Amino acid sequence: MERFFWMQPLIEAALDNWSRVKPALIEFGQASDIVEAMRTPIHARRLAADGRSFTGEEQVVLANDLDWEGHLIEGPFVTKQNGRYWMFYAGNDFSTPAYGIGVAVADHPLGPYVKRAEPLLKSNSLWWAPGHASVAPGMEGKPQLFFHAFFPGNSGYNAFRALLTVGLEFGRDEVTLREI
Repeated sequence: MERFFWMQPLIEAALDNWSRVKPALIEFGQASDIVEAMRTPIHARRLAADGRSFTGEEQVVLANDLDWEGHLIEGPFVTKQNGRYWMFYAGNDFSTPAYGIGVAVADHPLGPYVKRAEPLLKSNSLWWAPGHASVAPGMEGKPQLFFHAFFPGNSGYNAFRALLTVGLEFGRDEVTLREI
């Protein structure tokens, strides 16, 4: 943890300029190893009929390969809506306003998933670093996105995170936010 706290300012600086930092790292021979080490793929595997073991091969269903995701994707949540599987996930560093909620869609829970190019939710003037989304029916039975976020300027360890919600509308290939 001590090393993390010393490195955090460097991580934040790199993430704030990720679209320039990543190509520069790749240019330096072994730096591509650093970029590869920073990949945080999400793996999936079938659950056996007994519910206590796995069957088949584990596979990567999502990886951080978009600039806004930075060095990290985490907290996947999959919901089935309109006959398709929607994976919500958090990307980037939760201690910065760059953290956001991404979404990808597939016809099968094991993919292949197609990501939305930009985050569904990102920091704004009211809330910073939205993340760790899940979907559940709201009061009127329509899907709602539940997630946490910080007050602006107060993100990171030991800072208060609020539980927030917003309505969702699912189309065939796109999900949009709606007022509730």
